[in-house]
Amino acid sequence: MIKQRFYNFLIAALAVAGSAVAFAADSAEESCQQLYNDGRYASAYKACKPLADDGGAIASFVMSNLYARGWVVPARMSARR
Repeated sequence: MIKQRFYNFLIAALAVAGSAVAFAADSAEESCQQLYNDGRYASAYKACKPLADDGGAIASFVMSNLYARGWVVPARMSARR
């Protein structure tokens, strides 16, 4: 009986912790997108790059727009010109 209560508590605690992590990631991606929408492209790049590298969908979309429109050029590419 005590063992079952402990397992129920553990499952509930893990569910809450997982949802808190997902909420933090969502708000970070939303701030990344807001920077892009405000035209702050350098700040958007800095905020979105690590999120996109971790597989964030919104951040990856923002990064693709930054590169496609030429608003962000990697330093190693600009040095070649």
